[in-house]
Amino acid sequence: MVIRSEAAVSNPLKGMLLLVCAFFMFAFNDAGAKYLVLADVHPVFVNWMRFFTHGVLAVVILRPWVNSDRFRVGNMRLQLFRGVVLFVSGILSFSSLLTLQLVEFVAIFFAAPIWVTLLARLVLKESLDWMRIVAVVIGFGGVIIISRPGMGVLGIGHVMAFAATLAYGVFIIATRLLTATESHESLFVMPPLVAIVLGLPALPFVGSLPPDGFYLSILLSLGAFGAIGHWLLIHAYRIAPASFLAPFIYVHMIWTVIFGYIIFDSLPDAWTIAGTLTIVASGLLLVASERKGRAKALR
Repeated sequence: MVIRSEAAVSNPLKGMLLLVCAFFMFAFNDAGAKYLVLADVHPVFVNWMRFFTHGVLAVVILRPWVNSDRFRVGNMRLQLFRGVVLFVSGILSFSSLLTLQLVEFVAIFFAAPIWVTLLARLVLKESLDWMRIVAVVIGFGGVIIISRPGMGVLGIGHVMAFAATLAYGVFIIATRLLTATESHESLFVMPPLVAIVLGLPALPFVGSLPPDGFYLSILLSLGAFGAIGHWLLIHAYRIAPASFLAPFIYVHMIWTVIFGYIIFDSLPDAWTIAGTLTIVASGLLLVASERKGRAKALR
């Protein structure tokens, strides 16, 4: 969740281009993670290394020792919880890639706004208008189309992807709760630090370096690409309205299809395409509902 003043909005086109580049980074992360887990690198270790590299880069670039006040934590319990659910979401995500196509995984992950909408109602007591309710129903319909329970398609990979998406929705809600009291720097740095500590006890059991330098370079690049992607995302929302950028998040799927075809020689089937388009429609309906709510608030 990015706090952005309206005064900072100045270049929507540049913001859109930054967003496109950010989702290139995230799609690369997804493809790299799948490439590694298929090469028998443990998903827990891949996830830990991603956060380790991310954390090191964040500390080096932001230099918390220069101005430690920017990294002061006001709600440590919720910060720790937020880091835990993101770490769990990462493990589930990378584990699901053992059996799911990249496009299947990303399409299911696009359902995260559905969980956020439902959790916002339960936790934040936000209202649900008819457009949001319809969007939630449509979004779950898209997930069902992709997984097709009862048709012999639903597997452990789908279940883990669903759980990862739910965990990420919880992460977003925790972020919303924290933005009122915590700095951007602490919100950016705390999750990888929590993940690094959480994963340490498992390293003797799951930690194993990839078979050669090429795989190692991919492993080390995951955190770097993730950190750069998040930086681009933050900057994009600083210079362009969120309502303008929202539809462009689906460029992530375009990059994912490209990586899936080039690296794994796989293309989504008709069911996956139909389910993805259904989830996209759900997301766009949620965007429309958000715009409608803001327009009413400004009257």
